[in-house]
Parts: sequence; C-alpha cells; structure tokens
Amino acid sequence: NAWHQDQVVEKPAEAEVISSNDFCQYAGFRYKGPALSVQPHPEFDRTALDLLLNVRAPGVVAPDRIDAAKAVMEQPVDNTVMAEQIATFFKENSHV
Repeated sequence: NAWHQDQVVEKPAEAEVISSNDFCQYAGFRYKGPALSVQPHPEFDRTALDLLLNVRAPGVVAPDRIDAAKAVMEQPVDNTVMAEQIATFFKENSHV
C-alpha cells in the first residue's frame, strides 16, 4: 500500500531491488552499509486506506485515481510479508 505519487524511477547502482509491482518498479531497496528503503506502507491496512481515500484524497487526488484505488481495495496485499522482511533486516543487522 502506498499513499503518494513520487517514486524512485532509476535504480541506484549499489542497490538491490527487494520489492516491486506493476505500478512501482523500485518499491524497495537494500543497500550495503546496511540500509533499507521502502516506498509501500505496510502499516496501512484497508481501514486506514479507506479513511485516506474518503477524507484526505478528495480535492487533492483526481477523482479517477480515487475510484481506481477503491476498485482494488479488496485485492490481497503483502503487508505482512513486507513487515516480516523489514523485521528480518533489522534482526540480521542488529550487530552493526
């Protein structure tokens, strides 16, 4: 889940892509160092997204984009997978 239009459009040379989808080719990176960056919001569940779409989006986001987002609200999301990847990253790098 994401709530923005800005996104990385070119992969940094030193980055490993760890997540992507049809809309956002570079949704997450792992860097040496270690560092991690992700654009999705695994903390956003359907309730949070529904609130954003119904309260925050009108007047800010084009109506057709709001309708498109609402149309896919029931599709499965990988929030748990993303959260587990983030937790694993920090566990594996807690010594750094």
